[in-house]
Amino acid sequence: MRARLGSPFLRSALAVRWRRVALVRVAGGGLLGWFVFDHTDLLHHHRPDWVPRIAAILAAVVVAVALRGLFGRVWTRRLAVVSLVVDASVAIAFVWLYAYDPRNYAFALIPAVCVEAVVTFGLGTGVVVWGLGSAAYVLKELFSLRLSNHPAYPPVELLRVSLALLAVIVTEALLEGAALEREREGPT
Repeated sequence: MRARLGSPFLRSALAVRWRRVALVRVAGGGLLGWFVFDHTDLLHHHRPDWVPRIAAILAAVVVAVALRGLFGRVWTRRLAVVSLVVDASVAIAFVWLYAYDPRNYAFALIPAVCVEAVVTFGLGTGVVVWGLGSAAYVLKELFSLRLSNHPAYPPVELLRVSLALLAVIVTEALLEGAALEREREGPT
């Protein structure tokens, strides 16, 4: 069971957690930029010219919001919400921007944002983000089937979506275990 935001100590502990998430988000934005510029197309799957530019802008937005959270003087719940919305939107946008690529590398962003949601706001938010990201992914797969002549692999798609949900559940379990361990140790 998670404690409430009543005490100044807990608020500061939450701010530390949110800043750690912001640090991971800066690194994630850098990895997105690397993906954009290092991404190679498969033979017969040419990337539209506008995809790298839009993807680079989206990666820069993630880094900018993360840097604001990392170096800002105050880390508020509002900034955490904005950060999560930006990250989820960018993850879904990447899934759709790279719809032409049958390798589906961009889907890896969905579980990462789901874990961020659980760490920042809890299991309920993680499940909501998982549902939205998974729905966007499934719709993208249906759309991609119409554009390409590649067959669908429903078990693979189900596995990806299920693993994202598993990441949400495992993250919550680890956070609960850590909270119980801190309670057992008592105040330091």
